[in-house]
Amino acid sequence: MSEETSINQPSQQAISVLVVDDDDLFLRFCNRMLEEAQFTVQTAPNGNEAIAMAAKYAYDVILMDINMPLINGLACLEELKKGHNKTEVIIVTGKGDLQTAVEAMKLGAADFMTKPFQIGTLIDKIESLVAQAQTEDLSSDERRRNDRRTEHEDRRTERKERRMGDRRAANERRLSNERRLSNERRLSEDRRLDSDDPVIAYIQQNATQISTRQDVADVMELTLDQVSACVQTATGQSFRQWLNTCRLQRATQLLKETEMEIARIALDTGFATVQHFSRVFSNITGISPRKYRQQNRQST
Repeated sequence: MSEETSINQPSQQAISVLVVDDDDLFLRFCNRMLEEAQFTVQTAPNGNEAIAMAAKYAYDVILMDINMPLINGLACLEELKKGHNKTEVIIVTGKGDLQTAVEAMKLGAADFMTKPFQIGTLIDKIESLVAQAQTEDLSSDERRRNDRRTEHEDRRTERKERRMGDRRAANERRLSNERRLSNERRLSEDRRLDSDDPVIAYIQQNATQISTRQDVADVMELTLDQVSACVQTATGQSFRQWLNTCRLQRATQLLKETEMEIARIALDTGFATVQHFSRVFSNITGISPRKYRQQNRQST
């Protein structure tokens, strides 16, 4: 382990960052600048040491170069994600290495940067990733409360329908089912959409990690308007509508095939809260996620 590699556990108060690069000058530079930004910083000169350190300590963010000896950044990233490591990883690439950056995003990287970069931009990315992770990191108790709340709302709706007990309620349910089937067919057709357009393919493959048009624009080297135009032309939907469509494709699969809590599915498919997920899901399918799961299990 290099002299720059700290052996002390990162502080739990400050944002903790592990910088991985075989360039000692780059390690020293990042160490100094990030510590000036009040981060707790550790460094590793290669991927093997990074894997060992990440197994021992829970870092908030890992900044890792692609080109390193022994094990490159992509292989190291893949190894980290095998262990279900929740640390956000920012990949550092050389100029013009966009394809490698896209591959890293597919393997689970949260973001990427191209050398040389502004240290202020790096600091902003780190703080943004940590803030987002803290917002979406619901405790298990909170997830159960959200699930119970969703279940209670569904039961209340069902009781209201039973009290109505008239033809209008039956018609409403029939129309809701027709709407659900129609939207499921649309989701299925969207899933088969020609993915030759790299923008559409990228959003489909990374919908759970994408938050804004800027996320796509940065990777694809496009303007925000160009991203919107590509999506509108290929799908007939706005960027936000297409992003939610891609997220719901994954959500419906998880509801059918797994026992995951609905709150966990919401977070894993890119929604900040279970309430937002339930609202979008109901608007698209006509029923709540819980009822969708029940109906699909009854039909299998």
